[in-house]
Amino acid sequence: MVGSFLVLQAVAQALVACGAPKGSIVTVGSIVGKVGNIGQANYAASKAGVEGLTRTAAKELSRFGIRCNCVLPGFISTPMTDKVPEKVIGKVQQTHSHTHTHI
Repeated sequence: MVGSFLVLQAVAQALVACGAPKGSIVTVGSIVGKVGNIGQANYAASKAGVEGLTRTAAKELSRFGIRCNCVLPGFISTPMTDKVPEKVIGKVQQTHSHTHTHI
């Protein structure tokens, strides 16, 4: 969350300072920040914070022509998630398949 804030702040300041007529800032959160997940309270809180940061930045920076959007990916198969039991993966995918978000 702190990293997202610091990078967003630096990019926003640079865009405003150089007088760019428009710009775009994209952050990456997670669908878990929107819907939660068992055993991931800290992760969900952090990713919800990224989404809230992005929404606020969008409101504050729109007057400078800067758009801010947050991408919320769902479950992604990686070597780390390959260790998650199939039963848990099924529940996560079922929960997340019914959620769509637009910022």
